[in-house]
Amino acid sequence: MLGEYKPILDGATPDLPSISLEKMQKLLLVRMCLAESLRMYPQPPLLIRRALTDHTIKYRKATVKKSVSNKNDNSDEGELRIQRGTDIFLSIYNIHRSARFYDQPDRFIPRRWLQNYTAPIKLQSRGSDDQTG
Repeated sequence: MLGEYKPILDGATPDLPSISLEKMQKLLLVRMCLAESLRMYPQPPLLIRRALTDHTIKYRKATVKKSVSNKNDNSDEGELRIQRGTDIFLSIYNIHRSARFYDQPDRFIPRRWLQNYTAPIKLQSRGSDDQTG
């Protein structure tokens, strides 16, 4: 596709030297800005999956205010049962804006990508017909 638009791009930037993919990959600031932009404005911002089998997911409960928490439940762990055929909605936008995973999540800070980073959630997306299971 780039070849199709190369004359347009060349016309828009006639004085700039061509840049190879290898050189572009070394542009650390550009890469960090791109990663931070995609964190703040992920595409797609929402993923929808359908469970192919029944699942039970064990989890540790997030810290909540005592006034909101269930007073009868003193356990720090819980289970979530997902039945086959259940649609699951994942808000990537909200995950990427969570202080649980990112310091100052609402600020554009490209330098955060200088650190070793582990994604808060690993997803495999193969398009609109992708299913979890």
